[in-house]
Amino acid sequence: MGHCAQAPTEYGFVVVYDAARDERREAIVARYQHITADPRRLDADCALRAALLSGLRTCTQAADLALQEDAARTYEYGYKEEVAGNLRAAALLAMSEVDDRVAAFHAVRLLPAPPTAPADPASPRPASSRPSASRFRSMPTCWGAMPRVRGRPNASAASPASPTRSCST
Repeated sequence: MGHCAQAPTEYGFVVVYDAARDERREAIVARYQHITADPRRLDADCALRAALLSGLRTCTQAADLALQEDAARTYEYGYKEEVAGNLRAAALLAMSEVDDRVAAFHAVRLLPAPPTAPADPASPRPASSRPSASRFRSMPTCWGAMPRVRGRPNASAASPASPTRSCST
């Protein structure tokens, strides 16, 4: 799938081959492969490879599909978390320029799995699913926004019919 431009003439369109695109594509692919040889040292957060794949979108060919699929399968971990999400996203966009079906396959493959419920309701839940005290700190505090009458909040001021009173978060 080569890229070419069409130039209008008085007799119709003439196909003009763009050699600069091939040179640009070859330079991008060569740089990408150079970085992929030692990614931890040359591109620890995958930002360079993601930028190269974004640049490859304008001049991609069917021959680049294997490179893009490898990028869509890349998982790399930094100090605390996985860092190759931007690379996989750029790979999907570049793949969609070549083959929509392959890009759709990888997009579905990359969807997160739905959370699963424990098989036994009596089994302990993971710590992340337990309510924490910090969750309650961000709850609205309506009592502070209400006027006080003899040390107690005024219930009529917080009624839905009173649009001037609102809760603060």
